Amino acid sequence: MVSLFVVMMGYGVLLPVLPFFIERIISEPSSQENIAFHFGILTAIYPVALVFTAPFWGRVADRTGAKLPIILGLGGFTLMQIIIAFSTTLSMLYVARIFGSIFSSFLVPVIITNITAITQKANRITAMAWAGTAVSAGVVIGPGISGLLIQSNLHLRLQSIHVIFDRFNVPFLALAIIGAFTLTVALVFLKNKKQSGINIADSKVNALFPPGKWQLFGKLLLLSLVIQMGITSFESVFPLFIKDTGSFSVTFVGAGLLICGLVMAILQPVVARWGNLISRNPEKQMAIGFLIAGLTMPVFVLSESKIVILI
Repeated sequence: MVSLFVVMMGYGVLLPVLPFFIERIISEPSSQENIAFHFGILTAIYPVALVFTAPFWGRVADRTGAKLPIILGLGGFTLMQIIIAFSTTLSMLYVARIFGSIFSSFLVPVIITNITAITQKANRITAMAWAGTAVSAGVVIGPGISGLLIQSNLHLRLQSIHVIFDRFNVPFLALAIIGAFTLTVALVFLKNKKQSGINIADSKVNALFPPGKWQLFGKLLLLSLVIQMGITSFESVFPLFIKDTGSFSVTFVGAGLLICGLVMAILQPVVARWGNLISRNPEKQMAIGFLIAGLTMPVFVLSESKIVILI
């Protein structure tokens, strides 16, 4: 859970800072369309890496246990933050995102699989909700860290040496420190357990969609795809939209994403526990959520009030 939280916190830190970071490192004058293009590609790298590598790393975890993928994921995440912090060109930024996303994508399938393995069926929905809370909480803390640390440059004085870190570098250096600490804790305390009762050599188990599973989970997977596309699109467009208005700062972008993630972090376990009070039909619960989300979207276009946007 902690590893999942740390990785998603890194994603949360990146979102409000990245448009301004791209604008700073592009040497020639650049249009908003050019910045938006690079921002979209850079934010999409991690979800794309997750989609294509999750089945593979799930199999690796079945063979080696969860510890190795988690260690590799945290190591790649930490190195990615260091490279981003010292990136001076778009090429370095792309290399850091691609490398770090491939390695940090180890964590999600391994952690989710272990949650389902160690929890009883009656408690599985609640456990998955807490996993969702860890994700949302990471996205909550991330923008908050960005808004707090990006206020000013960091000055380090060591005797006659004076090192200055640009304010856009500071959040990523802080993430690198947090990632390194989490990696150390995982190396020392995380126990490695292989899942029992799984025949790795069985081709049916190894299939991406074992026989009958697609019919069982196909609709849920497609719905999850649509939901994640909507959330990712909103989180990607929101910083660009706010930046393009010219009247909002990085701190405000971070505050907006922080509030959004905080609401999700609070409501996910609440709905998992008491959602039946709204409706006993999960499909109706999701329909209500989609309706509320759809009704709030026009507010961002029609209003320029900070209070209204945050609400």
